[in-house]
Amino acid sequence: MRGGGEGVRADAATVTAMRLAEARAALEDGDPQTAIVEAEELLDVDPENLDALFLVGDASLELGDALGARAAYERYLELCPEDPGALSGLAVACFDLTDLDGSLSAARQAVALEPQLAEAWHQLALILELRGEAKEARQHQRRAAE
Repeated sequence: MRGGGEGVRADAATVTAMRLAEARAALEDGDPQTAIVEAEELLDVDPENLDALFLVGDASLELGDALGARAAYERYLELCPEDPGALSGLAVACFDLTDLDGSLSAARQAVALEPQLAEAWHQLALILELRGEAKEARQHQRRAAE
């Protein structure tokens, strides 16, 4: 006979994995609001959970919440500063907030770390085009298409 509910409660790692799976599934199913709720529930318990922070950033972008996305990516990058995916997400969020210098910096860092990251090359092309640097913008757009 078991006592004290052994086997009934899931351990913390299992709960974390379940919450992350639910958040990812919600985002993939086009429900970014649910993804954010699930990820933030996890962040309430573990504020440094990189997967949850990244999901909040991605889901916030999906919702058009560039401020929320920027905050999530910046926190992520405080913990893991050389992540090209988070830098690319930050570049998009900054661009949406019309912070072109921040977007340019993040996109350049992203492609320096991962030269095949099409999203970051595309972001660079957009920024340079807005700045009137058409030739360099076209070069970056070609890199994005490769």
